[in-house]
Amino acid sequence: MVLTGHSLGRNKLEQLLKQGRQSKEDINSTYKIMRRVEAEELSLDAAELVITSTKQEIDEQWGLYDGFDVKLEKVLRARARRGVNCHGRYMPRMAVIPPGMDFSNVIAQEDTAEVDGELVALTNGDGASPKALPPIWSEVMRFLTNPHKPMILALSRPDPKKNITTLAAHYADAIGPCYGISNYCDVWVFSCACDLVNGKQD
Repeated sequence: MVLTGHSLGRNKLEQLLKQGRQSKEDINSTYKIMRRVEAEELSLDAAELVITSTKQEIDEQWGLYDGFDVKLEKVLRARARRGVNCHGRYMPRMAVIPPGMDFSNVIAQEDTAEVDGELVALTNGDGASPKALPPIWSEVMRFLTNPHKPMILALSRPDPKKNITTLAAHYADAIGPCYGISNYCDVWVFSCACDLVNGKQD
């Protein structure tokens, strides 16, 4: 089995306890955190490979689990590579695949009369499109100068940890490794919540 985790339970429990707003019992009642940790431990035991996005996730998050020890995993991997007996000990291999997009093969389409015509056909709702478009589409299309550009789609709750402002700033400023990114793609951000966000109803 290949496993990839998200918002790991032991790490989440540590973070919530550090905030000091809830006891361990309250956290467990709200998030069912111990059931989650147990499921993660069982998954770790069954996994051949664990995919992570950073080395920090391996060391500081998976390292909190009984089923994984960073130092022991390195020793076991080295022994297995040399064909030395591991005495029945086993740990899954960890692999880091950092998030990101490769734009080296993307060719930005130039705005032409043909593209403009397609845009008009999509937004007019005159039946020219082979598919019926949802009513919201005309609202979305008015923000796009070239609807054929690939998109970076960001879906999340409006939480500072989700880094939506950083994404928008890098896209708008096109600085550093993101230089010129707006020529190749558009950023679509969908962020909403039903609960109170920073004390305001969104």
